[in-house]
Amino acid sequence: MTDDKAEVLDTQTLRQRSLAARDEALLRLRQAVPRLCRSLALSPPETADGWERIFDSKLLPRISPDFPLVAAICGGGSSGKSTLFNAMAGTPISPTGGSAGINRRVLVAGQGATLAREDLVSVLFEPFGCVPEPFSAAAQLTESGCPVTAASGSLPGHLLLMDTPDFDTGARGAYINRETTRQALEAADILIYIFTNSNYNNRDNTDFISRMLTGIGRRRCLLVYRAYPSFSDEQVRNHATVVAQNIYGSAAEEAVLGVFRADEDNRVAAGDRPMSLRPVPPFQRDLTRVLSEVDPRKERGELQAAIVSDVLQAIRTTIDAARTALAGLTLYLDALLLAQSRCVADALRQMPMDAVLRRFADIWQKTDPTHIRYLRKAGSIVEAPLRMILAAARWAGKEGATPPPSEGHFQKAVEEDLMGALHRLYAQTVGPEVSVSGPVRDPAVRRMQVAAESVGGPVTEPVGEGKEIGFRVPAPAVLSADRRRLESRPWQEISDAVKAKKTEMLEISAELDRELSGLAESLRSQMGLW
Repeated sequence: MTDDKAEVLDTQTLRQRSLAARDEALLRLRQAVPRLCRSLALSPPETADGWERIFDSKLLPRISPDFPLVAAICGGGSSGKSTLFNAMAGTPISPTGGSAGINRRVLVAGQGATLAREDLVSVLFEPFGCVPEPFSAAAQLTESGCPVTAASGSLPGHLLLMDTPDFDTGARGAYINRETTRQALEAADILIYIFTNSNYNNRDNTDFISRMLTGIGRRRCLLVYRAYPSFSDEQVRNHATVVAQNIYGSAAEEAVLGVFRADEDNRVAAGDRPMSLRPVPPFQRDLTRVLSEVDPRKERGELQAAIVSDVLQAIRTTIDAARTALAGLTLYLDALLLAQSRCVADALRQMPMDAVLRRFADIWQKTDPTHIRYLRKAGSIVEAPLRMILAAARWAGKEGATPPPSEGHFQKAVEEDLMGALHRLYAQTVGPEVSVSGPVRDPAVRRMQVAAESVGGPVTEPVGEGKEIGFRVPAPAVLSADRRRLESRPWQEISDAVKAKKTEMLEISAELDRELSGLAESLRSQMGLW
């Protein structure tokens, strides 16, 4: 093997690896972005064609360099699409007539060898979700169904021509062919937009075309104006400029490959002669020549680069929105935890703290090292910590304090505190916002204040002469379903479950015992020799 052949093979291998890595990265993006939006209840990136379809039909398929250029003829009802299609295809395939909405299918014409390619069928017709049917009769196109293909020897081998249904047939936004037209325009690389004097400034039409051409990526087009013969070229050019600006805005000049006029002719409308086009100055080349000079590989490469650029921008916008949503969700959780801690404190107002302190003193004494126990027996001052703990316990139940309530009254008071706290926490959890306050000096509260200012939406205000900060944090949309599920649970079921834990709460549980032991161990580890 020569060095030149080895170099070619190495280049091909590197290209294949690069394409495989690209496809893998794009596939991850296709899956990750919708999943992120669902996780945080974000609106998906707004694209003309749909997020998944953009990847499936334009970015993920590996299109070979010799894949033909796909040009789609589109326009409103009775604009002359089929007449133009037949003229370019060189044969009267598509039915024509004076009524709008005759054709209900997409018709694709090209050389027979081109239409027979398997890679073309798998990629070109993927947006339609079905395999095309061969052309048999004009009546075949008047009923909805899969695209139809027809061989044409008049078209160059590198070009496929599409005839699309009217996209404005219908009323009040219920357009019967718009979805089929959308699928066709997704498969096209270049659009040939034909319009008339009656609809050239129809914003609904041009807005639809604009979404197809500029939503994600930007495809170029050729404009064909079916104008009155009395119109001057300047009038045709001015009307075409309005159409181009409505579609592309400030980028109209570089996006329009050419402007052509087809003068109204009754013989053309009757099907007695083909539609004749001529370029409108400053354009000079005829439509067929313009299409023949377009390099499919270059055109598609620029389109894919524009799509990738727009997709990445949509992803950046989505990530920014996700960060804001996550910060709002974290703030809501912090506010809910703060409200929960307040409710727990209210629920435990009857907790026998003297019993807790006595238990801690008992743990402290039992965990004394041997030498400490010896010194305590000798009356050493190392008994001081224990004396302080026991003094605290005596203080909790000292004489002169309110006498302990009777068992029945005590149980009732505990239950009232518990149910009151439960009601408040429940209302906070299922309500549209969490309203709570916390000490200004608390680091967690200060963190919440900073988060509220960065997120926007939550309200903060000073409470209690400025010693506390109040928060009103809206419930995130992503939690709506969870809040509805909680609200739908019977209140009796919730209250009974909490009441069942009442006795356990008032006892020194094994878990509390472990926490007190850990506290004693931690305190002892911080004490010096003396």
